Amino acid sequence: MPPSADGLVLTLCTAGALLVSIPLGLNVKGHTEIWSELSCWATLLLGLAAFSKSSGAQKHHQADLHDSTHGPTVLAVSIVTACLCRSLADVRWVLVGFPNTPDPEKCLFTFKQPLLTPALLMLHRHAVVDLEPHSGQSQGKALVVAVPIAVGSAVSLLPSPTLVLYAIPGCGFFLSQLTFYARVIKIWGNRGDLSTPQMALGVVSPVAYRVVPLLLTVVLGSASVGSFHTPFAQDLVFFGMLKLARWVFVFIATQQAPWDIAATMLTFGASSSEPASGPIQAVGRVASGFAALFQTTSFVRRSANGRIYLFVFALCPLFLTTRNTSVVSRAREIWSEGRMTAHPIELLIEQQRSKYSAMLERQSLSLKAAVAEYSRRYKRHPPPGFDRWYEYARAQKSIIIDDYDIITELLEPFRSISPSQIRDNVAKVLESPDNRVMGISIKNHTINQQYHENWLLSQIIDLIGPFIQDLPDMDVAFNGLDEPRLLLSSSDPDESFISFTSLAGKSSWEAVTKPCRGGVSKGDSHFQRVLPFLEDVPGSKNICAHPEYQDKHALFVSPSSLFCATQPVPIFSPAAMSSFGDILYPSPFYLRSEGEYTEDLDAAWESKSNILYWAGQSSGGNAKDSSWRHHQRQRFVALVNNLENGNATYLNETSPGVWRAYNDTLGAFSYLYDVSLTSIIQCEESICQEEKEYFHPPDRKPFELIYESRFLFDLDGNSFSGHYYTLLRTKSVVFKQTLFREWHDERLFPWVHYVPVSVGLQELPETVRYLALTPQGQKLSKQIGESGAEWMKVAFRDVDAGVYLFRLLLEYGRVISDARDTM
Repeated sequence: MPPSADGLVLTLCTAGALLVSIPLGLNVKGHTEIWSELSCWATLLLGLAAFSKSSGAQKHHQADLHDSTHGPTVLAVSIVTACLCRSLADVRWVLVGFPNTPDPEKCLFTFKQPLLTPALLMLHRHAVVDLEPHSGQSQGKALVVAVPIAVGSAVSLLPSPTLVLYAIPGCGFFLSQLTFYARVIKIWGNRGDLSTPQMALGVVSPVAYRVVPLLLTVVLGSASVGSFHTPFAQDLVFFGMLKLARWVFVFIATQQAPWDIAATMLTFGASSSEPASGPIQAVGRVASGFAALFQTTSFVRRSANGRIYLFVFALCPLFLTTRNTSVVSRAREIWSEGRMTAHPIELLIEQQRSKYSAMLERQSLSLKAAVAEYSRRYKRHPPPGFDRWYEYARAQKSIIIDDYDIITELLEPFRSISPSQIRDNVAKVLESPDNRVMGISIKNHTINQQYHENWLLSQIIDLIGPFIQDLPDMDVAFNGLDEPRLLLSSSDPDESFISFTSLAGKSSWEAVTKPCRGGVSKGDSHFQRVLPFLEDVPGSKNICAHPEYQDKHALFVSPSSLFCATQPVPIFSPAAMSSFGDILYPSPFYLRSEGEYTEDLDAAWESKSNILYWAGQSSGGNAKDSSWRHHQRQRFVALVNNLENGNATYLNETSPGVWRAYNDTLGAFSYLYDVSLTSIIQCEESICQEEKEYFHPPDRKPFELIYESRFLFDLDGNSFSGHYYTLLRTKSVVFKQTLFREWHDERLFPWVHYVPVSVGLQELPETVRYLALTPQGQKLSKQIGESGAEWMKVAFRDVDAGVYLFRLLLEYGRVISDARDTM
């Protein structure tokens, strides 16, 4: 073969490798990465076996790895390790990941790719191998050029923010790649000057014979622990054949060019395919792609025919990367069009599981660590008695040590009020039984006095009993009503008269949103999605950001009772909406509800009916007219029973991994619901009759029916639902719709322990359809039900409520102390 032909083959192989490196630079999911690599090497092995048998081809003596004792094994192990690290970078098939767009995890190994080139050039120097004979450039010159290019390219591929978790597989990928190239350089001598480019069987065959069984071992090992799945066939074939083409092109090209060219090709692919989150990063990606192309071309000898035409690939990073600059806005468009690459529920579950795991892992394991974490979070020392609280929490085996941000948030408004004024306000409120406030006075570590004693107060006192010896003197006012009590306004904090105003039976929206700073305005969502699957549950409860709630909840439309003060008096309530200033504590209703759950009646998941169940009263608001149609319970029952013959939006997997929205009648899946209002209450006689004619309420149903269904619904009544904990203790999945904040919000994770439902209910039909009727939905549902039940056993015991209340009262004691600024 004439030299010009050799040069043309080298150019064509380089061009081919550059071309296939672009789609291979895209994010390949974990299991697909392994399977496609296995498909590639198995096909290559079969092809070589057939070629050798038919042509009698012999190994090429200059590239014979059989001459190296450990060469083939080291190469095979490094190839498999690099592949495994790439798959682990998308950790969602191994553990819970971060399903963000663009994917940050893959960037954490791709940004290391450019660093391989200067590392390999250093290996050349160590191996005393010069590049001059075949690339036309000296060792020193190549290294001088490569270092700044590598650093700049790495920076352009660096994700933001950097997730340390993904740095581990990233480093593994880099080291395995470096090991591979180091071994090739050592065995091959990096001569790259073979006279006739061809597939060197002495290189490929011994490596392929080792790679295939190693990859099979990985696949079988992963399958044995249930964390591995077979990818879609088209992905396996597509990526497998792309990898095969790249290996073939690289094996041929590196017989006339140094192995460094393989690393620069991969950098080019990553720079041309990785999505950019903004214009600055896009410019960096384009520059990285240009630099990688320049390096690749410099490794092709100058005499190679057509070498100059390789620079046409400069258009690839320019076009592809700038196109990906709008990835975020395009993602929004895709959501609004109704086309998704994964079902939103799957992504939300993965996201929340990750947050849940992170919460568990970050809890302090010593008093010193807990004090340091407290000081870091709140920029002050813990309150007096914190050491005794820590000992108590540890003695009770409390899982949560650090995450009590809600306490600091709720007490913060009272730090602007003098301690003496707070104490006076509490005393005034406790004086009159008409305020519907009960309370206790703690002096010298005993209950000195009780105000308006009832069973609720008795259970609170029982909860405080184990740690009352460690509490400072204080008077504490507890809410005696279901609804919250405190709407802090801009009134004079020194106002001596404490008054409560009744809003029962009236529209309360204006009063409830008056504390909103800057008024009520629509909050921005991350994506304009087809369906409002709840990603930010705390944000969904912020009524100041949701003016559309005005006619969707009975407390805003016509509350049954709403008796509020606007002066700064700390009142402890079990639940409150975001604009209220009540201090949240564990409700005695929940403590009593533990006895409602009967484990012997709770059937196994497989034995439960595959339906969503709810039965209850029409509590929540006082209906004097047709406004009951806007109450949350009536809206829910009307929707799922299709009493208005409406339509709903559903998602359909039109092809593997691609979901599109479509509309259908609500009645299409009516068999998935057993929902009814069993009693019409809190309404005038004529209005009650109107509701009965609309809902046709059946006879009251036994509470034990909750154990027979896989999906249970829970939603607000007059306030929070007292049955919530009982439902969570079952093996069923609890759907929760609420606008009330409670003490447990920081430790209950949506999509991990329960399924959150929006106030508007638009996503509910699809949520039920997906979880009840798809294999993946059933699997995820069972996991959520089990997770919720297990979490209740370890984080929602009576002693856990006591640990929270102990810390809350220590913090409250400091706020009302005259010496609080020096504590």
